[in-house]
Amino acid sequence: MQKLVNPKLLFINAVIFLFIFIFVMMFPMMHDDLAWSNINALANHTIFPHIVSDYKTWTGRISAQFLIYIFMHRDYNAVSVPVMAMITGFSFVVLVQISYRLIFLERALDEHLNRYMILVLLLIFYFKDIHSFVAMIGFKTISVQYLWGMVFAVWLLLNLDRSDRKDRTINFFIYGLLGLLIGLYNEMIFPCILFYFILRLNAVVRNRAFISYLIGLFVGFLILIAAPGNYIRKASAMIETHTVGVHYSLYEKVKILFSLYAHQAHFKIECVIVVGILLILAFILKQRIGYPLKLMLGAIFSLLILTPVAYYYNGVISGRVTFISDMLLFYALIYLVVLNFRALLPHWKWPSIHWSLLCTVMSMYFLAFLYAGYPAYQFNQARIALIKSTPDAIHHDFDFPAFCPDHINKWVGKGLIISAISPDPKSWVNTVYAQYYGAASVRELPCPDVAHHD
Repeated sequence: MQKLVNPKLLFINAVIFLFIFIFVMMFPMMHDDLAWSNINALANHTIFPHIVSDYKTWTGRISAQFLIYIFMHRDYNAVSVPVMAMITGFSFVVLVQISYRLIFLERALDEHLNRYMILVLLLIFYFKDIHSFVAMIGFKTISVQYLWGMVFAVWLLLNLDRSDRKDRTINFFIYGLLGLLIGLYNEMIFPCILFYFILRLNAVVRNRAFISYLIGLFVGFLILIAAPGNYIRKASAMIETHTVGVHYSLYEKVKILFSLYAHQAHFKIECVIVVGILLILAFILKQRIGYPLKLMLGAIFSLLILTPVAYYYNGVISGRVTFISDMLLFYALIYLVVLNFRALLPHWKWPSIHWSLLCTVMSMYFLAFLYAGYPAYQFNQARIALIKSTPDAIHHDFDFPAFCPDHINKWVGKGLIISAISPDPKSWVNTVYAQYYGAASVRELPCPDVAHHD
């Protein structure tokens, strides 16, 4: 336990936290962030009516919506956004620690392996899954709906798995209530918890605390799924994607599912192939592959459940929806790499990554983000300043040039830059942007070289 409070490790976590905090603060308010802020439910004392309305017409995510309405309000965003940035930074640090525990199970903290894990995780995010990373961290509402809930659910899960089975009855009631709130949080969390339950079945069936948590979670999940808003939203998405009344065979559904998955610009397919090869190698080397195989099956299981849910909601498969699947694949990958190296080279010692080297690499990683993101932040701030400095801006239509980064920025920040507005002044992202900052309408003009590339 003493190693868990290693001052050097705490320093690394502090660096990660600081970077996430700065990045969230720098990331512009846009899209859903502005839409929920415009409602201003907290200031107008209408949180619960809006939650009831959302349940009937939009989503069953009661817990997540409550937090969004608490934090996203235009009258207090100057205070609430920094608080959200702090919570997001802390959540990501906890995610890193949880990842180590889930990869290496009950092993004592190995500083070398932990450093490797942090580096590989960050590099995968940057080079292969940067858009999902940016969405999960930068968008305030998405971090609330996905990252916060997922991290808290798994952290609580791991601690309940080790809890005393002789807890007082009131504690089991509290565990059940927490499970209920998490079940009402996001439909993406339940498959993750269910997978862990299957993974640890023999241990958890004797753990009353975990059982109470699981029952509450299941009840919450049923209430979430039963929300009329889910089906209204699904019908709306099917109209937009022209799939109303279309019926597919099971084969066609599976084909569409994996076709959508394969065309995502993320590391998933490559990771599945590498994990498969490493599993075969571990089997040949007569290693115990039960745990990494379960991780891979969990990734596929969660994908098969989550992808159709996401597709029916809005017609697209976003990286935040499949984030759980991606992390399970990452866990399997790291575990198998360590397992095979130890089998092939039993007397080989991992080369030490000195703390200074880790700090240097992390600093370069974070500076690359800031180098690509800060100009976009300044660009958006200039837009806001122009609106606010224009007399009677509420009656003006603003045509803004698009942010067109140079070639270096395109290479450094590929997938990092997300536009706050679109060329269509009537699009919902433009409407909420104009409403929030006090303009009649806004639109984005294309970059000069777009026509040339098209």
